[in-house]
Amino acid sequence: MISDLAHIDLLIQRAGRLQRHIRDINGQLKRDGKDERSPPELLILAPVWDDSPGDEWFGSAMRNSAYVYPDHGRIWLTQRVLREQGAIQMPHAARLLIESVYGEDVAMPEGFARSEQEQVGKYYCDRAMAKSLS
Repeated sequence: MISDLAHIDLLIQRAGRLQRHIRDINGQLKRDGKDERSPPELLILAPVWDDSPGDEWFGSAMRNSAYVYPDHGRIWLTQRVLREQGAIQMPHAARLLIESVYGEDVAMPEGFARSEQEQVGKYYCDRAMAKSLS
């Protein structure tokens, strides 16, 4: 499977889909036993890594994904932890992967942190506006 870079929780979910059903060597479903296919592989299409990315780091390389996932700081954190770990090793690395992206003390580049604060502010503003109209 090939996936664009996305939030770590979404990539973990996609990796899990690769192991959902037991199949024979020809790809036919099996009721039980061992999966006969080669080990599943999830390839992730991502921008060139940058330790100090600019505002356009994600958008210039992956315009559509940048639109779908506007919090580019979390995307950058996902790429960083995947580079450090080399793979999604489940279940033993689940906490490390999630905390490396969503933990309270994670550090992301300044521009991304500002952008995330603006997005959170917009979310609460939109929510308050919707509540006042209902």
